[in-house]
Amino acid sequence: MNKANVLSETACVVVTYNRLNLLKSTLNSFSALSRKPSKLFLVDNNSTDGTKEFLREWSSFKDSFEKEVIELHANLGGSGGFYEGIRAALQNDYKWIWVSDDDAFPDPMSFAIFERFVEKLTSSGDQINNVAAICAQVLNDSKTDIVHRRRVKKGFFSVWEEPVGKKEYEEDYFELDLFSYVGTILNSAYLRRAGLPDKDFFIYYDDTEHSLRLGKLGKIICCPQIKVVHNTSNREQGFSWRTYYGTRNKLVTLKRHFGFNLYFFSSSKILAKAMLRRILRGNSQRFKMIVSAVHDARVERLGIPPVYK
Repeated sequence: MNKANVLSETACVVVTYNRLNLLKSTLNSFSALSRKPSKLFLVDNNSTDGTKEFLREWSSFKDSFEKEVIELHANLGGSGGFYEGIRAALQNDYKWIWVSDDDAFPDPMSFAIFERFVEKLTSSGDQINNVAAICAQVLNDSKTDIVHRRRVKKGFFSVWEEPVGKKEYEEDYFELDLFSYVGTILNSAYLRRAGLPDKDFFIYYDDTEHSLRLGKLGKIICCPQIKVVHNTSNREQGFSWRTYYGTRNKLVTLKRHFGFNLYFFSSSKILAKAMLRRILRGNSQRFKMIVSAVHDARVERLGIPPVYK
């Protein structure tokens, strides 16, 4: 594999919804890359804040990479957006597909380092074709945000996630089990076998579930020298409608990949905690949301329930 071929076979998928100022900063960071991918697919989740108009202008400006805007006619959430963007990249036969949201800014050297990393693994005899995904190091306020790269731990009645320790980010690369879609580069050969993200998750845990599928087929590794800055300053905190999707999708993932017994024990624990919280704090709305999420996970009723639309 020669130097020109790595990035000529690399595309990016960025998903956005109603965060125009962040999106502009993200697209500027792609334009500022020292080495650039072949194409950027920008998926707009039916934004209503002027994003559509901006993207029509942006797509007409020339850059050293191709541009394609995918305008969705409804907000399909991050899950639906990544589904459509990754599907488009696969249809264009790209080997590597970088995925990130509109609040993730690749470091100027990130793609140059990715390019060299793939070449190094190939020339050293390591089996790069056994790698299902390569992850960047995620930075938040100039510090490593370890929640994005995790490993699965198993007990007799439980499965839990453990972030990769900061010490490992000093290595050339390390293996992991679970990634977020913030600066992860997917190998299309494994994507075709594992399938696309589950678009019916809407938001949350689609990347975790997807990484479990990919990890059964090939290695997932992180190259810490590839860096992406993640801006989370405007994230919603505490209890909200998002709690429903996070709870439901996590339980669906447990059931699919670790069996019904672990789903049962985990859901029972979640319900017990929610009941205790209701007794102590009197929040009946949150309790009803958790009960609904647990039930919908059991029967795999996915998509967008009308009450949490």
